[in-house]
Amino acid sequence: MADIASQLQEGDFVNVISGKNGGYWASHVGIVVLGANGERHFLHSSEPAVREETFEAFINRLAEREARQMAEGKPGQVLAGFKFLRLNDNPVAPPMMAQPRPVALPRLNSRAGKRPAGSGFKETRSCATSPFNSRLQSTVLSGQMSK
Repeated sequence: MADIASQLQEGDFVNVISGKNGGYWASHVGIVVLGANGERHFLHSSEPAVREETFEAFINRLAEREARQMAEGKPGQVLAGFKFLRLNDNPVAPPMMAQPRPVALPRLNSRAGKRPAGSGFKETRSCATSPFNSRLQSTVLSGQMSK
C-alpha cells in the first residue's frame, strides 16, 4: 500500500476487493481523503457510523476480524486488495445522439370515455377493479388498446 499511497488523490473512489472460495467481488466502497498531516485516509461507512481511518488501520482491523473468524471455525471473506478509480480531471462527453421522444397518447373524451375517431386505438372495455391500470398496461405492452 505504501508504494501507491503517494499516487492517490483526494476524492479517488476505493473498492475493497474481498474473496472467498476462489471468487472475488467489491465488498465495500469509500473515498480517499487527506488527513490533517497529509496522509491518505479511507473514508467509508461502517456500523455504527462513518469512519475515517488510515488504510493501514483498515487492513489491520480486517486482518483481526479474519483471524477471529478462523479461530471460531467460521472462515469468511478475506481482504484481497483495493481497486482505486479516479474521475477524469477534464472529462469530454461525446456528442449525444438524438434521443427518441415519447409519443403522446390521444386524450380520452371525458364524457364518452372514448378516444377520438381515427386515433388508431381499438375500443376498450373497462376492467372492474382498475380500468386505468388495465388500459395503461395494455398500451405500454402492445401499443394498442385490447379487449
